[in-house]
Amino acid sequence: MHRIARTLKLMHPPSQEEQQLIRDELARLLKSRHFSNSRRYPALLSYIVEKTLAGHTEELKERVLGVEVFHRRSNYDNDIDTAPSNLSPD
Repeated sequence: MHRIARTLKLMHPPSQEEQQLIRDELARLLKSRHFSNSRRYPALLSYIVEKTLAGHTEELKERVLGVEVFHRRSNYDNDIDTAPSNLSPD
């Protein structure tokens, strides 16, 4: 199998069982000290994992992340406004 095809297969697990294993590992990771003291990082990682499992990696763009994960207005200027206002800094 071509290397890119293998990578895509890993990015989009074919079975519900594999997806659940990834979600279980995500839950364990989010409980670690690296994530448990943060509000932004868990939200970002969870969003990325779920979009990847759903096969929607094309939605992983800066503006979409700003709006969907960090609750910015859709017209925010990402060159000026880089910190989400509703989440405390890490």
